[in-house]
Parts: sequence; structure tokens; C-alpha cells
Amino acid sequence: MRTDWLFVPSSDLGGDAFGYGKLDEERFVVFLLDVSGHGVGAAMHSMAVFHALRGKSLPTSFEHPARVLDALNRAFQMDQHGGMYFTIWYGVIDLTTRALTYASAGHPPALLTGTSQGKLEKLRTRNPPIGALPEVSFVEASTVIEPGGRLYLFSDGAFELTDRGGNAWGLAHLEALIAAGPASGRSECLRVQTAISHVTGATRWDDDLSLLVVHLAD
Repeated sequence: MRTDWLFVPSSDLGGDAFGYGKLDEERFVVFLLDVSGHGVGAAMHSMAVFHALRGKSLPTSFEHPARVLDALNRAFQMDQHGGMYFTIWYGVIDLTTRALTYASAGHPPALLTGTSQGKLEKLRTRNPPIGALPEVSFVEASTVIEPGGRLYLFSDGAFELTDRGGNAWGLAHLEALIAAGPASGRSECLRVQTAISHVTGATRWDDDLSLLVVHLAD
């Protein structure tokens, strides 16, 4: 397993955070979150959530994504945290079977390449953002990462952009860029960022751009 990541901050403090690592000897966890708004408050809220996940300080079973989202929702209700909510994508990979169990809450879908059908697979569950509603029954889903498959996680700063002609550059454009496949011997995250910069002409970002790629080798 190999990981590649990229973080390009916006001109203001933002609320993106992501992490990955072994949950135990058999499972690998990966997540990416995006707090609403900008500024010091969003950045601090993002770090509080990040440390709750990395430190496993929530009263839950971290191998079950839906339970993790439920615990986060109980701990970070927006009416107790300055009106801030956040979106998140959280997944657990079984290193033996390559099974991926995941849950997202208001977050853009993760994208999976290298599927047996040869198509880009969108991975998303219909859950509301964390903190928006007090009582939610979160759901999770599962798939299998084929040998050589790549899992892409990103924030909306990677696609809610405007191209050089002033036209909206959206999620479908990012999907096509990712589906084109990696370049040999080059960082996949840098390939994607370079292509986005070329299309948009952006030198500064209005929102954080976060991208995390997990590659399961053959």
C-alpha cells in the first residue's frame, strides 16, 4: 500500500484535515473532512475533530464507519460549536481481503479506479453533514479494491472552481481528470494539481484543496 497526498491552503485559514494509518494489523483507516466556513474558528474545529479521530478518543468502534460518524455527530453538534458543521469521508480497508467499508456525511464521493468493470466508481453514502442534525441513523457501504486500484479522497476545493473562460469547473471534470490515469514515475497528486492549475489558471485558492490517494499494489 502506498499513499500520496497534497494540501494547498486557501488565502484564508480553512477547515480541511485528513489522516490515514493502520487501525490494527489487519485494517487501514483513511479519512478526509471539511469544516464549514473559513478563519481561525474553522481551523481550530477541524483540528479538534482530527485529534478525536487520530487519538481514538471517541466512545466508538473505529472499524465501523457508520458508528464513527454517529460518535462524531454526538460530540460535535453545531449548536454547541459556534454553528459550525463539517462533511467527512471515512473508510476502513481490510488488508487481507481488500474490502473497503466506508461512510460519508455530506462529503463529495471518493473515487475508486481499477475496478473490474474498468469504470470509475463513486463511493458515497446518503448521510447529512456532521453536527447538522441531533438524531441521525448513519449508514455505511462496502466495496472491494482490486489489485492496483487507487482510492481518491478530496475536498470540494478540488472541483468547485472556475476555468480561464469563467465557466464552472465541477466534479465531472475532476472525475475525467482522475479517470485519465496516473503518469509513470510522477506523483499522482501533483499530476492532478498541475492539470487543475492549467485549466483554471489559479495561483491562489479561494478554498483549501486537499487530495489523498491510496494505492493498493498488485
